[in-house]
Formats: sequence, structure tokens, C-alpha cells
Amino acid sequence: MAKSKAMRTFNPGFAGPLLLMTLLLLLLSSPAAAQSVAAEPDAQIDATLANRLAVLDEVIETAVRTRFQAIPGLETVEVESRGGLLQLRGEAESVELIELATTVGEQQDGVLLVDNRLTVSTDVSVRVSPLLENLRERTTKLIQASPLLLAALLILLFSLWLGRWLSQRKFIEQRALQQPFVVQLLRQAVRLAVFGLGLLVALDLLGATALLGALLGTAGVVGIAFGFAFRDVAENYIAGVLLSLRQPFMPKDFVDVDGRQGSVARLTSRATILVTPDGNHLRLPNAMVFKAVIVNYSRNPTRRFDFELGVSTDTDLSRACELALKTLDDMPDVLDSPAPQAVIGRAGDSTMVLKCFGWVDQRETDFLKLSSEAIRLVKDTFDRNGIEMPDPGFRVALSGDSYAEEQLAADSSGRKAQAEPEAAGEPARQADVSPDTSVEEVIEKERAATEGDRLRADAKWE
Repeated sequence: MAKSKAMRTFNPGFAGPLLLMTLLLLLLSSPAAAQSVAAEPDAQIDATLANRLAVLDEVIETAVRTRFQAIPGLETVEVESRGGLLQLRGEAESVELIELATTVGEQQDGVLLVDNRLTVSTDVSVRVSPLLENLRERTTKLIQASPLLLAALLILLFSLWLGRWLSQRKFIEQRALQQPFVVQLLRQAVRLAVFGLGLLVALDLLGATALLGALLGTAGVVGIAFGFAFRDVAENYIAGVLLSLRQPFMPKDFVDVDGRQGSVARLTSRATILVTPDGNHLRLPNAMVFKAVIVNYSRNPTRRFDFELGVSTDTDLSRACELALKTLDDMPDVLDSPAPQAVIGRAGDSTMVLKCFGWVDQRETDFLKLSSEAIRLVKDTFDRNGIEMPDPGFRVALSGDSYAEEQLAADSSGRKAQAEPEAAGEPARQADVSPDTSVEEVIEKERAATEGDRLRADAKWE
């Protein structure tokens, strides 16, 4: 009864304020409580991630150090990893090793960035030791390969001997038709071919055939470059080879090459050497000689000479031709076959020109001497038989001038006296017309003092 009475005595006016205070306390205390409750899980997550990153960095450092230990020159590199950032510190022997360290670090799993702070070592012993080691390895390999090198050397020496032996065989001279330059060229080609074959076998034995291909390629490029740079030299050389094969002239032949006359002394790889009639050396490029029009006066042993003599218009031309022809027939060095000739060449205002022809054997008689002697003897024959040479002078006589008429009469009587044949006197004898060997002596000295001639010295025209 008391309890119910007490309940009935509770004042409901105090319930509202109490409830309000309770709600306010709860609102004021809720954020702090919530913050304290949430802070505990975050702290647990950060600690777990840090532990995992530390383990991963340790794994990265261990793996990179292990790889560096296997690479000579990177054993002392300091490695540090922080959350995927890999830092490298220390010294390396070369720039190549520094770049290799960066590559190794980037290939490691878990590495985000490599911070390479390595520097090239300046220690002399560190820098020299790799060179000595490399030299030691090469020396060891060379000693191990010495039997192969000796075998390759023996193959090269054998190829040199075999090439020289084959180049001296007579079949080469038979193929070259006794041409000295062609013989030399074929011998060099045989030696080069045999040596090239031996070199190929030796390189194949050493396993270095790729080197031969590189050398041939380089030689081809260099050959093209030199071909353009020395085009004239190559052109003259090729022309010299073709001239030596064709042999358009022989030593001591008297030739005319586009108006340049001389006796052939030598044919070299670049030029043709002529000795002019006055003893001077004339060098003509082989390319020009090969393209030029060549007149070889020595190709045929017989050669025709000719000359002209003028006589006055009142001369018996038939008789003059007979006298000239008889004079040439009486000369012992003028050939009978083909027979000499004397004809009327042309007629001028006050002159009749006779042309005389004769043939000479150049092997026994000098061409110029005999031509000069023939002119002298024919002129002497005309003088002895009263055949007058034309007078190129002109005289003017005035009508009524007695002195001029006397002079004309005197000149006319003098010409008549000269026109009468001489009663006495023997015909002039022929002078020495033997061949002149002065130029040939110069050529002999030239050929004896120098080498490299591409003409056959023993060749003679038949």
C-alpha cells in the first residue's frame, strides 16, 4: 500500500527535463566514443601494411644483392629499398657496369623506381685488373688454339708455294701467246687464286669465314671509291692491258699517233713512251693511244718515198720523166719491185712539176737518206742534160730601152748555153744511205735502264 502510494505521489512534471538531460549527455558523449572506437582499427591496419612493406623491401634487397654478387665488379654495391624505391650507392669499374646495375634493379619484382647513385671508380688497380684479366683470358685462348693457328699457317704457306709453282708452268705461256705482259698477268692471277683458296680453307678451319666476307665487302666498297677517284689511272691501265694484247706496234717501230711521230721505246701500265726523231722522249697516255689513229711506218718493211721537182714550161716533159726514171732505176737501193715512177704532177703559171716515186727496204736502207739522195741525183741529171729549173723572177723591159734589150739577149743566150748538154763529166755517185741507228741506240738504253715493258722485245715483223 505504501509502494503504490509512493508511485502515486511521483511528480510527472520532472520527467520531461530528466529525459532531455539524458539525451543531451548521450549526444555530447557519442562523437568521442565513436572516434575512439574507430581509431583502434586504423592503427591496426597501418601497422600491418608497414610490416608487409618492410618484409618486401628486405626481400628486394636480398635478391638484388645476390644478383650483384654474381656479377664481377658489382659485389661492393650498397643496396637499400624503401617502399619499392631502390637506391644503389658505391663505385663500379665502368659505365657499362653502372648501366647493368640499373637494368638488374628494374627487373626485380616489387621495384617501382631505381635511384642509381653509383660512380666510376678512379682506383688504378681496379681499372687495370679487368684489362689484365681480359688479356690473360685471350692469351689462354690463344695458347689453346695454337694447334689450329699452326695448321692454318701451314695451309697458307702451302698455298703460296703451290701458286708460285703453278704460275711457272709452260701452259701459261702457251695460253698467253708469248705476250710478256699477259704471261705476267696470268701468273699473278694463278698465284692470287690459289692463295685465296688457301686463305678460305684456313679461315674455315679457324671458324672465321665471316671475317672473310667482311673483308671482301670492305674491299668492294673501297674498290668502288678508288675507281671513281682514280678513274683516269684505271682507264690508262686497262688501255695498257688491251694494247699489250693487241700489240699494234713493236719496240723501235716508227709510228704516227694523231700527228705525234716517234719510235716506240716502251709500253708501261700508264703511258706509251716514244722517242722523237730529234731524240726527245714523248709520253702518251695509253687511253689516248688506244683511241687514236695509229700509222705504223715500220709494220711493212718496204715503204714508198716521193718528191717533186719543177721544170720550166718549155722543157720536153717526156724526156724529163725518162731521165728521172732512169736515175731512180740506176740507184742500187731503190727497189725494182715495185718499180719507181716519174709522172707530171701539176702545171703552174711558169712551172711544170714532176712527181717521182720510189720504194725502199727500211731494213737495209734509211728512208730519209735515200729520199734525199734521190732528189740530189735527179737534180744533177737534169742539170747535166740541160733541163732548166724555172726562174721565179720577173723582168720588165720598156720599149726603146736598148740597155734592157741587151740584157734580155744576154740572159737568153746564157740560158741556151746552160740548156745544152754537158759533153764531159760522170754522173754523181750515190752517197751512203745505210740505216741511221742513233734513235735505236737511245731506245736500247731506255729499255735497258727501265723495267715493266709490256711489249715483246724479241718480236719482229715478217
